[in-house]
Amino acid sequence: MKTPAFVALLGAVLAVSPLSTARAADWIYATVDFGTGCDLIRIDLATGTITDIGTCTVTGQPGHEPGITGLSWHTDGLLYAFDTYGNQVITIDTTTAVGTLVTGVGEDLGGYMFGLAIEPDGTYYVTGQQLRQGTLPGPTVAVGPVNPNDTDSCDLAADGTLWATDEDELLIINKTTGAQTSVRTWSNVSIAGIAIDGPIAWAIDNGDAAPGNQWLVSIDLATGDLTYHHNLSDGYYLATALPEPATLALLAAGSLAMFARRRRN
Repeated sequence: MKTPAFVALLGAVLAVSPLSTARAADWIYATVDFGTGCDLIRIDLATGTITDIGTCTVTGQPGHEPGITGLSWHTDGLLYAFDTYGNQVITIDTTTAVGTLVTGVGEDLGGYMFGLAIEPDGTYYVTGQQLRQGTLPGPTVAVGPVNPNDTDSCDLAADGTLWATDEDELLIINKTTGAQTSVRTWSNVSIAGIAIDGPIAWAIDNGDAAPGNQWLVSIDLATGDLTYHHNLSDGYYLATALPEPATLALLAAGSLAMFARRRRN
């Protein structure tokens, strides 16, 4: 027989599951520079409330201050990140903001690299001026030529399309050739992070980086139209990631298993 506490926990888990909301989740993870390093945060999509988890570090790399410009959940239930300052892929503990090295991405042939997106089979992409591709936990190789647009973030849609942003432009990247196709250009914006949620993507508009000009926005992937939702705390935002349904299922299963163990004890 399920106890009232068990039912309450199940309800809490379903509240962030894809079965109970039109969104894949009720929150996103993001990284931001508040002036004291790169922090991992959690943003409530309904209210814009920010929970600061902590300043990012990498185990075994004392003194290194990572610049987390790409975030991507994988089906193994882990949050992966691209550290542009270390030119490396890491996993991040979402309770402590402590990172663990997975792999270096290899020689950076296209200038700075920023975005990260991971396929269910472990194939991953790092974007910047040049697309790079690898298979976890290995390094990457360059795909195609250096492009004029230095893409700042990327994410994969359910149909496998690789979307990217370049501050004032929405693009699609050909995963085979690395070629970029412009979908929409904007004026007077500075878009960072792209976390695809069905027909839209969540992102941050850093504006002109002046206090009070940072906003949580959504992007209509069909038109490129921007919708402004919540004014955010001052800072320079870098990356976003929305948990995928498979990841949420793992998180839910883990929470229920932990509760069951506690009940038995």
